[in-house]
Amino acid sequence: MPSTPQKIPSFSKSFTATFTTALIAFFAEFGLKVSLRPVPAGSGGGIAVYPEQDTDRVIDINGYFAAGPNGLSLYPAAPCRAIDTRRVGNGQPFSGDLIVNVGGSICGPPGTAEAYVFNATVVPTGSLGYLTLWPNGQSMPVVSTLNAVDGWITSNIAIGPTMNGSIDAYVSGLTQLILDISSYFAP
Repeated sequence: MPSTPQKIPSFSKSFTATFTTALIAFFAEFGLKVSLRPVPAGSGGGIAVYPEQDTDRVIDINGYFAAGPNGLSLYPAAPCRAIDTRRVGNGQPFSGDLIVNVGGSICGPPGTAEAYVFNATVVPTGSLGYLTLWPNGQSMPVVSTLNAVDGWITSNIAIGPTMNGSIDAYVSGLTQLILDISSYFAP
């Protein structure tokens, strides 16, 4: 196990995180559902997990956010739907490229936001392949944000950097796209 920097406190057996924000992976039964979430710690530095029914919980802390002298901080926001293509135009699914103006959405993140934290969901009409999100104005990366080859409704956490308030989305098959913003990074 790599050593932990002195400025990052450790965790107790009660899953208490004592730093500002953690990336948490939640696992649940019914197959194996995995969801990665950035979770701001409470005022005392802890986090709480409240399942709706009996379940085994495995919580992996796989990172943290700490503002450096010139870094960005994570700001929680009220969950808000930045786009739902089912409610845009005539509600038809799309494939290929889509520019999403998050800064101009009803969510109204500040203009200083340099990245958004999304729950990205696809509602494919068949086998989708993949969704990729990246900063508007840059070349599309060769990585996926999520995969839905089985054609099932699929979601994943995504951190989407932005240089102008917009992000680009590419889907390799016909789908609806839902992007819910839950926080953002800014100076």
